[in-house]
This record gives sequence, structure tokens and C-alpha cells, in this order.
Amino acid sequence: MKTPPVLPTAAQQQPLKGVRIRLVQPCERLRCDNRLAQHHYLGALKPVGERLYYVVTDARGRWLGVLIFCAAARLSQHQRRALGIRRHRRSGLYPAPSAICCHLMNQSYYNHAKFTWDQIKFEFTGGTGDPKWLTRDYRSPWSV
Repeated sequence: MKTPPVLPTAAQQQPLKGVRIRLVQPCERLRCDNRLAQHHYLGALKPVGERLYYVVTDARGRWLGVLIFCAAARLSQHQRRALGIRRHRRSGLYPAPSAICCHLMNQSYYNHAKFTWDQIKFEFTGGTGDPKWLTRDYRSPWSV
């Protein structure tokens, strides 16, 4: 049986009373990018596609955090056919490998390189591609 959620008490919610979340203004984008580069565990981010930037502020307007929401990369019907990705009959959704294909196409575009991919072993084949593209150097103390 599922347990009901435990809601925070009024005393626990008190520190959040002045917290606000708002869209980042165009003139604040550089500040937002600098904060992400300074504090995000991956360092400077290079988000792809459409995105929304939000800033979390306290009651005095001081920045507490930054949020970025990125749209998922989208494949055309031709690209899906070429990659052998089929829509699930019942749900109408594309399987998880479609996300991997999106990332690989972004890497191909970003690095101006062609490569072949083994979808069973999840690795580049035939001496193509660079395994470094599949991960990032994490800043300490983060590791994978």
C-alpha cells in the first residue's frame, strides 16, 4: 500500500517564504551563464536547442540559483527511418535509443565528424568517433 506523502510543516516552509522563481531577462543571460560555469558540477554548459532560463531569488532579489529547461532534440521522420527507429504501436512514443541517436547526431554536428555506432555495445566502431565524446571531465568532487 502506498504511503501518503509527508508534507512540510509551516515552520519548515518559513525559510522559503521570500523565495521567488522568475524568467531570466535577456540582459541577465551572461550573469546566468557565469553562475552555471562557476557552480555547476559539469562546469560551463553548452545547452542545445530551445531553452528557458529561470533565476531563483530571495526576498531581497539576491540570486540563489539558476534553472535551465531545454527542449529535447527532435528527429525528422527521414532521420528516424535512416536510424531504424520505430514508433511504439500502442504508446505512440519512440524508444529510449532515439535519445541516444539525438546525442550522437549532436556530436557529429558539433565535432564535424562522421562515425559508426554499435547500438548493442554502445560504442564507436571501425576506429571512428572519440570515446571522450560520450562523457565529460567532471569537476571535483564529482565523479562517475
